[in-house]
Amino acid sequence: MRISIIIPVHNNERTISKCLDSFLNQEYEDLEIICIDDHSVDRGFVFCKEYEKKYKNVICKQLGDQYGVSNARNVGLSIATGDIIGFSDADDYAESNSLAKICNDFERNDVGVIVYAFNVIRDNNVEKVGYAREQIIYSSELIDKIFYDSKIGGYPWNKFFLKRILKKNLFNSELIKAEDLNFIAKTLNNNDAFRVLVSGSYIYNYVQRNDSVSHKKQDQADFEYIHSLKDLLMNKNEFSNRVVGIIHYELFKQYLDISRTVDLSESEKAIVKNNLKSNFGYYLRFYRLNFGENTMNAVKHAIGKISPLKKLYRKYRGF
Repeated sequence: MRISIIIPVHNNERTISKCLDSFLNQEYEDLEIICIDDHSVDRGFVFCKEYEKKYKNVICKQLGDQYGVSNARNVGLSIATGDIIGFSDADDYAESNSLAKICNDFERNDVGVIVYAFNVIRDNNVEKVGYAREQIIYSSELIDKIFYDSKIGGYPWNKFFLKRILKKNLFNSELIKAEDLNFIAKTLNNNDAFRVLVSGSYIYNYVQRNDSVSHKKQDQADFEYIHSLKDLLMNKNEFSNRVVGIIHYELFKQYLDISRTVDLSESEKAIVKNNLKSNFGYYLRFYRLNFGENTMNAVKHAIGKISPLKKLYRKYRGF
């Protein structure tokens, strides 16, 4: 089975070689790597072109008038010829022999998607994220888990898809944050029920950088995540009642965070208050999904309401 890996590239001259080498130095031969440059101003795309000259299975393209990771991934999807589609960020790198493992897992299991464990690299520290044991679930259950289970998440790089599962679904280029979660939810929902393998194998290394898009100013990120959730609710009739409820549950958590951490105008406070009220029932209903985390957040938000501690809470909200 051919595997296509889609890699958006934007000013990644320091990391792109390690990323590409991690895939190309494996013994798996039926591989296609698609690098889509998103208007880099460094030598990242130049490095990609050098790989394209050296390897027949590396394809490099540049975005024209379009911008952003979603458009880059969409161009990659239009080019990909693989039976299996995977995504990587140009900052990250694959584990050795991971491609053969992925192919074997698809061949021995009747599944449409495989979710893998992964390593999170922070300042040379490694955190392992994933399940210890392999399990089979269904696509409807995976939709649930991408919203609240951090071991699975809404990120694309720990998931591999049969190309037929993706159909013609694309990333929403109007979204800035959680566009990948949005894409995966719609992909899973646009298919008949199918089996999903949740593997305990570690095949990917996610490198956290403080200057990455996902680590931008948290207040703005909260608002952008809300946009992604509301985009899903525009098609809520296509989702099960449970999934719709979980989306509302996530909305409540985001609005609660904003209410505690952002200086709002009176009109903005009214909007946030109304959204908290309308989503509160869903929050109670699904509170148990992340009981420990929700309880800790409740304590932190209570601290955040105490005026003398408010600044401290806003500064160290991630503790």
